[in-house]
Amino acid sequence: ETRRHITHSLLVETAAGLGINLAPALEVDGVDVHRELLVNHASCTVIPYSLFSSEKKSGQLAARRIVNPLFQRTLYLLHRGGGAQAMAETAIINMIENIIVGKINEGSLRWKNLSIEY
Repeated sequence: ETRRHITHSLLVETAAGLGINLAPALEVDGVDVHRELLVNHASCTVIPYSLFSSEKKSGQLAARRIVNPLFQRTLYLLHRGGGAQAMAETAIINMIENIIVGKINEGSLRWKNLSIEY
């Protein structure tokens, strides 16, 4: 099952638990297709806020946070395990973690926290 289908299943199950039947008019893959439909056509979607934060800041899109029921996802940064990591790999992972921590601290992505497990 792909990531999109897992998210879709979670949304459908959460809605069904509230007695709501989700019947999307159109399901699409790809951020660029979502952007085209949202910015240039009358439509809406459930998607991570961070994917369109610049369009939200510019006023092209409006966003509402799903708060009741609370719908959350956990994101993972995956990398090769075992063995020694090259210095470049370690530097890139550290850079990504620092960027994420910065974005969390500024509040622009609406992410909650970063938990690092090795």
